[in-house]
Amino acid sequence: MPAEYPHPSADSDGVPAAAADDVIVSRWNDFSLTEELIRRHAPDLATFGKALTNGMPMTGIAGSREIIGVSHPHRSPSEARAYFGNTLNGNPLCAAAGVATLDVLGRPGVYERLESSTGKLKRGVAQIAARLGVGVQILGDGPVFQLAFADHPIRDVADLRRADADRFSRFLLGCAAHGVLSSGKFYLSLAHSDSDISETLDVIAEVLADIES
Repeated sequence: MPAEYPHPSADSDGVPAAAADDVIVSRWNDFSLTEELIRRHAPDLATFGKALTNGMPMTGIAGSREIIGVSHPHRSPSEARAYFGNTLNGNPLCAAAGVATLDVLGRPGVYERLESSTGKLKRGVAQIAARLGVGVQILGDGPVFQLAFADHPIRDVADLRRADADRFSRFLLGCAAHGVLSSGKFYLSLAHSDSDISETLDVIAEVLADIES
C-alpha cells in the first residue's frame, strides 16, 4: 500500500472502509514490514491467504477486536452479527502447516537469505539480457517478479500491455522445455538453492539466445 494512500477509516455507520488483502500485505515479504504496513495505514481488515501456510488452503483475517467480534458465535442475538466461515475452518492439517510456516519464517536470517537468492537471480537475468542486447525489464518486489520484453518504462497496466507478448510466450515455453516452469511470474522460496538459481540462469541464457537468433 503506497504511502500516498489515504488513511482508511470507517464510514458513518461504522462499516469498514478499507481492507488490505494478501496481495498488498504479502508483497512486503517480512513480518516487521507487514507489521509496519498495518501500523502505518491501519486498514480496518487485513486478509492473509495460502502464503500463511506455505500453499495449504487457509485464510487468516486480522482486524480490531470490535470488528472481528461481530462474527463471534456466542454474540447476543440482539447485537449486530456477521457470519464467518469457510470450507477448511479449523482443518488440523492446514493449521499445522500454518504453525510450521510461521516458525520457519520467524527464524533469524530467513528474509536476508531470501533477499540474497532473489537478488542473484534478478541480477543474473539483467546481465544476460544486457549481454544479448535483449530489451527486458524485471518487474516485482521481493521474491516475486516477472519479465517484460519492452524497451519503454513499465509504470502501469497500459505500459505492460504494450510489451512484446509473443516473445514473452516464447520465453515461457522455451524455459518449460528446459525444465524451468513459470506461470509468467517467478516465485523464489527458501527451497531454492544457489545451484537451482545457477541452473535457472543457464536455461534463461539459452532461451533468450534462441529467441534473439
